[in-house]
Amino acid sequence: MVELNPTFNTAAELTKGQKTALKILEAAGRCIAQIGAEKTSITAIAKEAELKRSLIAYHFPKKEDIFYKVMVHIMFQFGRNFLPLRKMPSEPKAALSTLIAGYMDYFEEYPHYFHCYLHCFYLASVHERYRILNTKILQRILFRIQFAIKKLLVHEKIPYNSREIEDFSKVMYSNLVGTIMSYYTVVQDRPYEEFKQRCLKILDDEIELFLTYMRAQSQKAQ
Repeated sequence: MVELNPTFNTAAELTKGQKTALKILEAAGRCIAQIGAEKTSITAIAKEAELKRSLIAYHFPKKEDIFYKVMVHIMFQFGRNFLPLRKMPSEPKAALSTLIAGYMDYFEEYPHYFHCYLHCFYLASVHERYRILNTKILQRILFRIQFAIKKLLVHEKIPYNSREIEDFSKVMYSNLVGTIMSYYTVVQDRPYEEFKQRCLKILDDEIELFLTYMRAQSQKAQ
């Protein structure tokens, strides 16, 4: 199988074989999102990718490895293509909201990634290698959220400790996943942008509550 190098920055840097592998992984991800990992077969992937079955089998000799390789691919794509920190707004609170909005937009653009991500949650509860992979994905997301929260607290001149930042980042992460899950699993009566703006307004209120709590904790410690 041709391996994809996660350090590549653009598709133009991929070899012909790596571009084919990328196409197969994307097709496999869409199949898994549509029919589930158990029902995703070499034939289904070949049809989705519009490639020969033998070529799919070359890249995926073992069917049981398909979903794991797709999740590794998603993790690399997520880290490579997501909103760069250097493009974040300079105002810390706006940066935190932009970060969360960016996650929502990313999964709205690549819905099959999120469906695969949810499936990985289940497998992480019963398989060690998926637990490790899911932990790596979680750590990447939490690191970015924690970085933004820390900048906000510094900007507001509020004392903090790492545990408080860690706890609030996990709350934000849980709300983020729940919000996106709701968008994909519940019939919506409004378009995506309207749905997102409403969720960001709720997020803004949560950030204000967190800042109020942190200020109160700081006053108690004095």
